[in-house]
Amino acid sequence: MASRVTHAQQQSQRNLDAKIRLSAKIQRNIDDTALLGKQLFKGARATDILTHTARNFAIQEHAVDNSDVNLTKMHLLSAHLHCQLEAIEKSTYSLEGVRDHAKALSLMHCNSTQSDAS
Repeated sequence: MASRVTHAQQQSQRNLDAKIRLSAKIQRNIDDTALLGKQLFKGARATDILTHTARNFAIQEHAVDNSDVNLTKMHLLSAHLHCQLEAIEKSTYSLEGVRDHAKALSLMHCNSTQSDAS
């Protein structure tokens, strides 16, 4: 049970870290846009900066899309791992029952063999 909670916390932390990095990238892009505005008013290399900023926006859009796809994949992976963990726990519980049953049968067999020898 603790491993499920720990895994969920780790997954949540990874998702939060990804969102923070994405937010920082977006903020840098906004800052770049502000710098572009200043340069346009100064009139220095306006066309080059505009092209560079448009390219950065396009790159950031692609990065945002990739991050969204990756977060979705991580969510699905987390769900699959959770299902596998539940299956393992169920198998472990069943295995303990089988082991106890086998011990009981073994004891019955030993007792039966001892009483036949007497």
